[in-house]
Amino acid sequence: MSPRPDAWSVMVAANILVQQPEGRHRARLACAEVSLVGGAEGYVAASLPAPVACPRTLAAVDLDYPETAELNGPIGQSVHGFLAAYLVGRGELNRYIAPGASIDAIVPPLYAEVQLLELRTHEPFEPGQAARPLDGTEVHTTARAWGYDALGQVTTIDYAFTLVARAGRWEVSGIDPIPLLAGVSPAGK
Repeated sequence: MSPRPDAWSVMVAANILVQQPEGRHRARLACAEVSLVGGAEGYVAASLPAPVACPRTLAAVDLDYPETAELNGPIGQSVHGFLAAYLVGRGELNRYIAPGASIDAIVPPLYAEVQLLELRTHEPFEPGQAARPLDGTEVHTTARAWGYDALGQVTTIDYAFTLVARAGRWEVSGIDPIPLLAGVSPAGK
């Protein structure tokens, strides 16, 4: 919600672990709202988070990414390399980012390892077509991966990306918001 152009109210939901008398932990969903102000340079919190009632959720939606892409194919290799550099700190992130895209690695890295599980695209490709893209070709993808922390705990991670072809390879030009409702095309396409 934006009460004025340079101010936002953001709701954050978190699973809070509550230790039970027998030593087990039970998760409880908690929501808080925080006000942000700022502009093109960035945003800053204008208040401490305030507890609020969590919103009701609707049924799951189907994403508008009907095509399956090969995890070991050219798009999958680029997405996996990007996730490894972005989330694990392994490899040079700039190698996977399109010129002009402003994406910084997460510091410190969140995970010790990342495994790509599923890759879907909005655009269909003929067999082998993704391996020889023309410069400027754009593809919208969703990626599901597992992130492993230093203790081996696993977290499921979902991202949507826009990739652009340059010099025969795929590069991430943007991290897109998800989910997109079925029938709604990515990036307004």
